[in-house]
Amino acid sequence: MTLRAKARKLHRDLAPSVSACGVRIPGGGLARLTVGERGARVAGATRCASPWSCPVCAPRLAALRAEALRPQVAALMASGGSAWLVTLTARHARGDDLRGLWTRLSGAWKRVTSGRAWADLRSRGAPQFVRGADLTFGEGAGWHPHLHVLLLLPAAHGDGAAVAAWLLDRWRSALEAEGLEALPQGLDARRADSPEAAAAYAVKPAAVYEAGAMALKRAKGEGSGRTPFELLQAAVAGDRRAVVLWREYVAATKGIRQTTTSRGLKLTTDDELAEADEAAGDGEVVALLSGGALCLLDGAPLAALLDAAERSHCDALEMLARELGPPGRLWFFPREKMVV
Repeated sequence: MTLRAKARKLHRDLAPSVSACGVRIPGGGLARLTVGERGARVAGATRCASPWSCPVCAPRLAALRAEALRPQVAALMASGGSAWLVTLTARHARGDDLRGLWTRLSGAWKRVTSGRAWADLRSRGAPQFVRGADLTFGEGAGWHPHLHVLLLLPAAHGDGAAVAAWLLDRWRSALEAEGLEALPQGLDARRADSPEAAAAYAVKPAAVYEAGAMALKRAKGEGSGRTPFELLQAAVAGDRRAVVLWREYVAATKGIRQTTTSRGLKLTTDDELAEADEAAGDGEVVALLSGGALCLLDGAPLAALLDAAERSHCDALEMLARELGPPGRLWFFPREKMVV
């Protein structure tokens, strides 16, 4: 079964929309199994669009946001501006309340981007930013929430190094006002060398890192904390401690905005994610699926079905027949293909 399918029961009471993602159909209609240029997809099912807790929607939303941001960063760089990748952390300890840490980190960032000092900075050339929330869990120090900020500076600020250093100092002061302490080794500001790297920085949290990238970091001795989806993988494998941590994570992040931007930038919204998924499902419709069919196909059978659909429409329909029986109450051919 897929990770999303295995995880549904773990957070059904905490995040019903996440548990329903991909297996319910708005209005009780029919979903569409399509085959097009992007391969086989199921279109028309609900999408939770959770950037935190859904192992399907989170990476999809992150990729779309990076795609939307890249040309905006490229235009700034082409005009002589600079892009900075800024990491902002705070000292924390095992047992700290995760929701409380989020609240204070958010408060600190609001202090950074408000007040007379920020207004003075804007008067010399308005900066733009994308602030992404991220976190890992370490057995020694517990939850480690932190911020990844993409800072975009117009050419009026020169190479931007002075502004980046000023931002780190301002973060230290903002943390103190929130009752927190900066973690010196966790503060960093580096100039981005490409629009692609800059666009991905703040909108792709550790939760959606590719498995290969995480494995490489661990091989180098970096990233000792586990990402949320690594905790989820352990939880569905039967690790009771991981179940507790995953549920704490889902509850603490519910309603928290993972990514915020300044007014001059635009990112993909949850509604646009749903529209993009529908557009990606605009290939040839080879079968219509009821909500009951989606539930029965949830997990590995559906994955096998999609693989078969990419090879041959006939194979896809044969797979449906094996899993769900002949066309009838749960699945149908499109009307123009139905055999009476």
